[in-house]
Amino acid sequence: MSKSKLCVLIFGIFKRLQHMSCPSFIKFQLQSILDNLLLILKTKFS
Repeated sequence: MSKSKLCVLIFGIFKRLQHMSCPSFIKFQLQSILDNLLLILKTKFS
């Protein structure tokens, strides 16, 4: 799986999260998980 595909995938998840009507604390937790994933990906691919 290429880096750009992963980025697009994660961006799509971000977008979906913003439109979801789940409680903000769940959104916040998911956001931090995604942030950590992005950091891991950046360090792996750079």
